[in-house]
Amino acid sequence: MFEKALLNHPITHVTINTVPIPVYFSLMIYIIFLLSSTILILLFVFFRGYKLLYSIKKVILLSLLISSIAYLVYSEPIWYNWVITDWEAYGGLDTKEKLHKMDYPLYDFALKIKELIPANSSLIIFSSDEYFQIRLEYFLLPFKKKEPPDFIISVVDKESLFDASTGLFKREEKTFTNMELFFIYAEHAWVLRRK
Repeated sequence: MFEKALLNHPITHVTINTVPIPVYFSLMIYIIFLLSSTILILLFVFFRGYKLLYSIKKVILLSLLISSIAYLVYSEPIWYNWVITDWEAYGGLDTKEKLHKMDYPLYDFALKIKELIPANSSLIIFSSDEYFQIRLEYFLLPFKKKEPPDFIISVVDKESLFDASTGLFKREEKTFTNMELFFIYAEHAWVLRRK
């Protein structure tokens, strides 16, 4: 279960990050802008007698306004739906409960790390997935990031190599020696400690 959750991002149609704006809608806005621009230029130049350059300035502003109103009419139900969905998913929960629900098991992994690692320790987090790395760094504040680290944390990292017999940890150009396995949370989430 942990591996599946880590390999699939925890944000799935629950937060603002996943509110979809379809391609057809973007095209529709451009088409509305072009059509309104064309119609307004014809109105200003031929029926009102304005010069073309003067008309273009007004037409662009009016076409942007019309396109914005079209976007607003289309998007409001989507945003209201997001607010309702978000309230149903997280309403009444405190911050820790929300984080647990949204980022399980990553948040639980971070809590376990905070529980086991001394507060004045330095650490480095490695992950092949930028979301997990940034999110775990956030959860583990105020730990210091410095090299050489006291602890190395690996979460869903396909590039990390650790040889327990020699204590050698390697990832791309970074190499750390004298490391030992501190604890394993799951197959794709573990922590090393400097001996």
